[in-house]
Amino acid sequence: MEQHDIDEAARWLAALGPETDPNDWPVRNLVLYQLNDPALWASICLTAQMRNAADPVVRIWLRLEEVNGLRQTHSCPVGVVQAKLGFTKELIKKLDEDHPRRTRLLGLWAHYVAMVHHAVGEFETAAKCFQEEAELNIARHFDRYAACFMWRLEEVFAMGARRDWRVTTNDAESAGMDILYCREPGIQEMMSGYLWWRAYAFSHLFLISFLTNRAIQAGTAANWIGSLEALPPTLEPEFVSALLVVKAIARFQAGDYAGAVELASDPKVKIQADWHEYALMVQLSALNRLAGHEEKIAAVLAEINGLSHGGYVAKGWVNAD
Repeated sequence: MEQHDIDEAARWLAALGPETDPNDWPVRNLVLYQLNDPALWASICLTAQMRNAADPVVRIWLRLEEVNGLRQTHSCPVGVVQAKLGFTKELIKKLDEDHPRRTRLLGLWAHYVAMVHHAVGEFETAAKCFQEEAELNIARHFDRYAACFMWRLEEVFAMGARRDWRVTTNDAESAGMDILYCREPGIQEMMSGYLWWRAYAFSHLFLISFLTNRAIQAGTAANWIGSLEALPPTLEPEFVSALLVVKAIARFQAGDYAGAVELASDPKVKIQADWHEYALMVQLSALNRLAGHEEKIAAVLAEINGLSHGGYVAKGWVNAD
């Protein structure tokens, strides 16, 4: 984006009214999801704040969205992000208890706090934050489904980091199915968001099946992969890494270990840090089932232990063996 485009976007954001919602901001979709530039998004939101938005709710939205950008850069210190979130919650608490946007703001605040805890491997705390978001979204059915899935998924990550499957993953699988088969009235009006969440559910249900060693039935796997391959162009960039890892898991579960290694070794799995971590886990599991790959196994183990962002599930996975 050119500087005049950035200035215009900031001007537009600062002029919004209290009924606005970030999900409805075209510039957010463009910068975060199409351009995949969270640092630019944080900068735009900060610039908009400096223009002194008249409405207090808009000022809070802009602070939350600045944090949303910063947390995704993985370069901003966690303490800075947490401090900004703490200050933002104080602003939300200043709104009247019956303010029509208060619950939605608190829900999004809990969501971003959870994501920060996830990034540093504090999965149990992240799960509690997503649970809080789900409870705040009791009247927003699809948002509740999404938050419930994130809540249960964080519990799975916590188990994965410990390599402890004594706790069932059925809750996470059930929450994922709620997203896939949601028939909530009005879902068509949020189709882009719904397709994103379906893709997120498909890919993470594959991941759960891999972590728990419970293969997805071949026909179901093919249908889910087909849905991921058919994503609209605006969503494709976000799921490039996930799709490769999902295909690798499907190959692994079909017994094609060499094919799984090939897919999980594709350089594009590194586009998204979390999916790079999961790709390394698939590589390691597949290589362990092939003869004569001791050097490759050692290299994958070294890469896992050297991950600078995340890696908590993978490190727990290998260190438990």
